[in-house]
Amino acid sequence: MLRIKLSLEPHNGLPERETLHAALCYLMTRFYFHPCHAVAAGVVDHLRLLLEHPDSDDSAAEQETYRMLFERWKLIERLGTSTQPNMHPLHTKTNA
Repeated sequence: MLRIKLSLEPHNGLPERETLHAALCYLMTRFYFHPCHAVAAGVVDHLRLLLEHPDSDDSAAEQETYRMLFERWKLIERLGTSTQPNMHPLHTKTNA
């Protein structure tokens, strides 16, 4: 599993929520350009940490978004990248 090393850990070994969110965005972008199981597992791990974080926002919409993303990324992690179509713009054909 790929986890970005995060330095500030104020809550029982958990990084700040904003740091986790930033790392999650980075991992999702990295997966887009370099799909692999380790990156997908890192996305799942960071989403889990955000869902369980003691400083979770009280926003129901935010929590539901993280929960839905968590379920989708668990599926991506389980199925692996070989079953996912490569959606990178450089790898798709255009009808031009």
